[in-house]
Amino acid sequence: MKPYPHNVDYLVSKKGQVWSTKTDRFLIPWVTAQGYRTVELYSCPKIMTRTIHRMVLETYVGDRPKGMKCRHLDGNKENNCLGNLVWGSVKENREDAKKHCLIDGVKFCKSKLSPKEIRGIIDMGELGIRQKDIASCFSVHPSHVGRILRGERNSWVTGRKAVKCHQIG
Repeated sequence: MKPYPHNVDYLVSKKGQVWSTKTDRFLIPWVTAQGYRTVELYSCPKIMTRTIHRMVLETYVGDRPKGMKCRHLDGNKENNCLGNLVWGSVKENREDAKKHCLIDGVKFCKSKLSPKEIRGIIDMGELGIRQKDIASCFSVHPSHVGRILRGERNSWVTGRKAVKCHQIG
């Protein structure tokens, strides 16, 4: 762990943990609406709000070069390990988002359904609701529901493989 260059009362690990030397404990980050882990650093008389990914890069690489942003190489905003972070241009950041099929940090890949809707389909399938009825709720074809429930489509949403469901009948 190294001292955070903008407030030496805090130490930052290469894994994205922040230690307070004043309280002798790790800070517990919260996640912003944009999906970034964030902490508050107390520096009398101010409170500094900082994202973990930026703190890791500032501590181990150096201050953000002008016009650059922090890039998460694997597309996962919660993976704040040093090996996953680099300073990059806005264009590179956009290319990363496209490569990882992200829109505002949420994976879509041209899906007609949001992750929340896909989870809803899976939950309904687990309850034994017929594919035809699920499809009508979400305005999609029953075969699309079947592919989601079998894990052939959108399995990245939950990591689950397949769900048993009553077939159209």
